[in-house]
Amino acid sequence: MAMTKLELEITRYGYAYLEVLKQYDQKLRRIGERLPPVGEAKRKPELPITAVRRESYVSILGYKDDIKELEKKKDSIGEKLGSLAQEHQLWTDFLKRVKGIGPTLAGLLICVSGDIEMVNSVSGFWKSFGLLVGEDGKIKKMEKGQQGTIGYGPARKMRGWIRVSIFKVGSQHGGFFYDYYTKKFNRYKLERPEWDEGHCRGAAIVKMHKIFLSLCYEVWRKARGLEFREPYILAIEGSPHSHRIRPEDAMEMPKKPARLKK
Repeated sequence: MAMTKLELEITRYGYAYLEVLKQYDQKLRRIGERLPPVGEAKRKPELPITAVRRESYVSILGYKDDIKELEKKKDSIGEKLGSLAQEHQLWTDFLKRVKGIGPTLAGLLICVSGDIEMVNSVSGFWKSFGLLVGEDGKIKKMEKGQQGTIGYGPARKMRGWIRVSIFKVGSQHGGFFYDYYTKKFNRYKLERPEWDEGHCRGAAIVKMHKIFLSLCYEVWRKARGLEFREPYILAIEGSPHSHRIRPEDAMEMPKKPARLKK
């Protein structure tokens, strides 16, 4: 069993979407490089450009039509990608009821994950998203001059997109993963006084990502009829971690229609 026909189609549209995003970012970077100095120092191209300034300089630099064309193309491909993702079992069985995850983001997740049959463990799935912990207990980062390998590129960027989407919705409407992050962050602040706030926040985000990816991996493998092995620490009989989070714990149940008063 390899990737399904639907997964191959999602992958095709997913990488087309990523290519448009890349072109869009390159255009904005060129704009950033030509912006006039801000204060005494020149503006760095990697810094974000506000919508107002971007609009004015886009027209001046002659990029306005290019940007609009890329945005139109991105929306068109994203719509098709999201439509395909809604037919996938990872969406229907899980992501559909996860706050902060929409169809397009779900499609990108399926796309960059590759062939789920080839990933035989949860830790392997984490690794493909750049959550590989070294001997020092820290997540491994790309070194200077290192070429893109597994765990880097679009798959690793997915973590940022997932975090931003979950936080954007969660800050206003809550949600399992946003609440999980908040609890972990507050817990680290109490239990790890030697950590600064940034360290606590980073550790809580990593925990949130690992739980999210673990549940995606479990639902996806089971939907495909593939073996799912419990993470080692959870499989030990009598382990204090034996009561783990299940996919249904993270899913928002549909609200029952209000009863009409007689």
